[in-house]
Amino acid sequence: MVSGERGEGGKTHFMMWLADSFLRSSPNAYVYSNVIVGQVQDDRSVLLGTPPNYFFISSLADLFFYLSENLRKKGRTGKHLVILDETAAFAGSQSWFTDLSKNLVVLSTLIRKFDVCLIFSTVRAELVLKRMRETNEGLLDGRMYKDAFEIERMKRETDAGDIDWTDPDTGDEYEQRQLVVIELKGIREMIVVGEAEQLAKARERCKPGDYIYGTKQPAILELGVHPITQEKFDIAKLAMAMSKVWDDDAADKLYEYMHTTSASKVPEIEIAALSDVPSKPKPAHTKTASKTGRPSTKKGIQDEVDRMIVSGANCRDTMEATTCAERFYYDRKALLRKQGLVD
Repeated sequence: MVSGERGEGGKTHFMMWLADSFLRSSPNAYVYSNVIVGQVQDDRSVLLGTPPNYFFISSLADLFFYLSENLRKKGRTGKHLVILDETAAFAGSQSWFTDLSKNLVVLSTLIRKFDVCLIFSTVRAELVLKRMRETNEGLLDGRMYKDAFEIERMKRETDAGDIDWTDPDTGDEYEQRQLVVIELKGIREMIVVGEAEQLAKARERCKPGDYIYGTKQPAILELGVHPITQEKFDIAKLAMAMSKVWDDDAADKLYEYMHTTSASKVPEIEIAALSDVPSKPKPAHTKTASKTGRPSTKKGIQDEVDRMIVSGANCRDTMEATTCAERFYYDRKALLRKQGLVD
């Protein structure tokens, strides 16, 4: 997670600097981002366009469509980086109940399964979903600070005799936007961020053909729809569809899921348990109640219960949000654990 003040911190510049470095590290490196990019023309105007292996996304459906194609081409040799700017605008701390927020939590949980690294930015950590911003209780691995306070504190903590924070080109002290504090597993250090050859570069210093990122366009993300079926995209359903294939076939299965209609359905194995097919009807005179005395679970909420379980929601939160019975929650969790979707 990259945090920093609005406008002054240089969060987007830093992430585009990382994107350029990442793309140059290997011909098999791919970047997927909601940061819009354009190419400088001969008359100094800028037209929308992206450098090789940079994919502009506006939805999670876009992300997995492009990812499926690149995973199929490069397999395990590919490296994939997802960069999401202004995350609080679409995954705020109070929006945990929205479909997009739930899917982002699932993405953060299962990201290692797709060989993907996720970096996202926000003005303040508290504005983002707790499960995405926490390192102890949540899923976050590291922090990158563009905040003036953290940068000044790091300067004071660093022995002045070891590091000179003066720009050798100008003789002036580095500005806030040129520095970033990185914290990973309790270790903190500060690095200098300059201009990149592409993407993170001032427009006035660009040549025709160079690529730069847009500074005024709002960066946003939506759930999107499946490109073939046009149904609302759902990472939990995708994960279920991939849960029954071996590692070597995962890339082909993801490609099939995103490019066909039949593969985007839940596998036939345990299909009755994974769908909303009701259980065998009881005699008309029999009343059924859960062990806790709650009414029996209504048909049609199973997908929602599964999504919440995969995203890490506890029994109480799931029961309140979906009105499901306690026994139904634990039955679903046991089945999802067998499929390897939850720990």
